[in-house]
Amino acid sequence: LLDKDHCDVENALVLLDIGCGRGGLAIQCFEQFSLERVIGVELSEQRFDLASQALQKYVLTRKHKNLEQRVNMPMKYGTSTNHVVFEKSKRFPDQKRTLELYRGDIGKLKKLIILSANPDIVIMDVAFHSMPMELAGILNSLRPGTRLVTYENVAQKWPYRSRAFPFTEMAKGDRYLTSWADSGHPFYMWLRVPANSVKIMDERKSTVPKETWLSSDDEQDASDKYLSSSF
Repeated sequence: LLDKDHCDVENALVLLDIGCGRGGLAIQCFEQFSLERVIGVELSEQRFDLASQALQKYVLTRKHKNLEQRVNMPMKYGTSTNHVVFEKSKRFPDQKRTLELYRGDIGKLKKLIILSANPDIVIMDVAFHSMPMELAGILNSLRPGTRLVTYENVAQKWPYRSRAFPFTEMAKGDRYLTSWADSGHPFYMWLRVPANSVKIMDERKSTVPKETWLSSDDEQDASDKYLSSSF
């Protein structure tokens, strides 16, 4: 999943893990690759606490790396509930690479993610009945070329009525070994396409209930509010 033929993490600078759970994937990517910034966001307090504990253990077992860790950084880091680890950058000697874990609603971290982080790869290991507008706004704001990995086929749950899902599928639900499925679970891989490549949604292909769709005006209002609002 992380190799050159799929996510190509080795050639990425920033990875965002939405629904990072216990933090295993975020920590693995920070340790295994030369990413400049790894960001994990988790809504559950219990899972976030487990992720923080895992991060503390990681720091203790990597003393030779001279890692620096801070907990509950100022609001400029997006939220007061966070755990951040710093390490000297391998690619840019005068900078520090970071592994950042945040507890909170992904929508409230939009400025951190969209305007500052500009992720190359987004992992979204979450499931929902219908995609929240805040999350759709984040995906819609990602730059062309961003690679997205999802737990389920999120194209079927895209809430915008006047705009199609802005990603093209890279892999047809390749199955990967998991702890909950003996035969593996199909994760979906997507590539963000340019805005002029996104066509009007074909209503026949949508499995999202029409009452949850956003009209053109609603979509523009939501987008404007999303990009201009503060924490």
